[in-house]
Amino acid sequence: MRKYEFTLVELLVVVAVIAVLAGMLLPSLSRARDVAKSINCISNLSQFGKASAMYIDDFDGWAVTGYGNALGRHWYRVFNELYTRKQALYHCPAERYFAFSPQGVSYGINILTFGETVSNGKNVIPQKAIAISRFGRDSRLIMFIDTPPVYAGSSTIRNSSGNPTLWESTTKIAPLFSTSGDWYPAYARHYNNANVLMFDGHAETLSYKVFRTQRADYCNPRMNAWGDGRLGIRTFSSY
Repeated sequence: MRKYEFTLVELLVVVAVIAVLAGMLLPSLSRARDVAKSINCISNLSQFGKASAMYIDDFDGWAVTGYGNALGRHWYRVFNELYTRKQALYHCPAERYFAFSPQGVSYGINILTFGETVSNGKNVIPQKAIAISRFGRDSRLIMFIDTPPVYAGSSTIRNSSGNPTLWESTTKIAPLFSTSGDWYPAYARHYNNANVLMFDGHAETLSYKVFRTQRADYCNPRMNAWGDGRLGIRTFSSY
């Protein structure tokens, strides 16, 4: 019987074909990994929705605020201590930096609706959940959103004195605009999309285009920083 063997040319052709196929598949695999990270991020936010509902029940109908809340600590510490007990929930899998600290978490609360603290000079005060719900926007009112942490590589994304646990809906969306001077920006870290938790407890993904053209639909009601602290429907300028 004759014995057939591959020639060097044939082997090189096979290797070249494999290399081409690998080059075609790698972007798809990378995209699949990123999609999985976004799904895990949405799962994290969903846990915050459950914690928020329990907080409202436990504290006489008050919605959680940035800090200066019922336990006098940042919202993520209150949630973790009372309800979630899992620090990893506060880290978006798509974010390379994380620390369980006020500058290291991956998500921020909408302080112009839910408040920052009882007395911090801005009158961005806590609110009763029923006062927020009377506007009928619970299913499209952002409560939590992706935010950029503060670390050495974030200087072009946010102000180094900022706090990622807080989000001001009047700020621009990083990194699509220069937000290096903003203290409390959101972060479109998922292919120019940001994951959000709505006040009714459901999490979803919003595109940068939505934030640019429909911001008022998802960020109201709100208070004016340094204002009188009352909730209302406000007009957002475009950027």
